[in-house]
Amino acid sequence: MSNRPIKDTETEFNKLFGANLKHFRKAKKYTQTNIANEIEVSFQAVQKYEKGMCSPSPFNLHKMSIFLEVKLDDLMDPRFMDRLAKFKEEQAFREMDLDDVIYEKTTIKGTATIKPKRTQDKEWL
Repeated sequence: MSNRPIKDTETEFNKLFGANLKHFRKAKKYTQTNIANEIEVSFQAVQKYEKGMCSPSPFNLHKMSIFLEVKLDDLMDPRFMDRLAKFKEEQAFREMDLDDVIYEKTTIKGTATIKPKRTQDKEWL
């Protein structure tokens, strides 16, 4: 370990990388110990990676990406968590839109058509 001072940008990157690592690890339902065993470090080292206290070596980054089955670009992308949060918000909005619509079945000359009907307690956007 070197004694060089850590720049703010490096600290910020480590925190963002740690959040990405934690997300992908939990998505695969792995423990910190699973990853530690795979890349041959202690689980405490993986804890430090996830907390942004330090970053793994390039070789261990490569091994992690293979083990987690993600691209290195995604694992190291500082904007990944922001894009994920935006995606989740959009999904929640889409689900909300579907819940707000009640469909009414009408028959016109034997042909069934479905048209949206306003809900009584919510406004249309």
